[in-house]
Amino acid sequence: MSGALPLIVAAASAGLPAEPEPLRNDVSIALPSLDGLRGIQVAYERLLPKQLGLSASIQIRQAAVGDYGGTRAGLGGELRRYFGRSRFGTHAPGSMVGWYLGARVDVAIDTTTDTMTDRSLGTTLEIGTSSSVGYRLAPWRGLEITPSVGLTYRLDVDLSGRLPPWSRPGIAGGLAVGWLF
Repeated sequence: MSGALPLIVAAASAGLPAEPEPLRNDVSIALPSLDGLRGIQVAYERLLPKQLGLSASIQIRQAAVGDYGGTRAGLGGELRRYFGRSRFGTHAPGSMVGWYLGARVDVAIDTTTDTMTDRSLGTTLEIGTSSSVGYRLAPWRGLEITPSVGLTYRLDVDLSGRLPPWSRPGIAGGLAVGWLF
């Protein structure tokens, strides 16, 4: 009889649904700035072992309006540590949902022009770091909504050398919408 037990267990488990796989990838878009400036930031995140998520992003934004025009183009990277599960949605354990802590690095180039004379006013290199806390909701299928808050530190360097570097701390808030798969 002991030889038949593995066959009975195998036959019984063959009809059970397989445990769903964790959602290991995410593509998201940061919602536009609340101050009316136009732009887009697109990110891709990949789940690593130990509930770590590694994200890469690219952005292009309008950096100034009115008498001055500006464009910012940049790249960023973020490491996130997820804790637990989201209370919204039914995703497999280990998916990139629920509370997280994040550490981010950004690099961008800003160009500014005087729109009245169409003259360039200079180019700035922006280097930024931030730490954040957020919560990824995944309420329906792969749809995800991710609000976050955090602290930032930015360094601006005038590439022409006319102005000294300028640094500043800040508070940041974010909201992204995307798709987990």
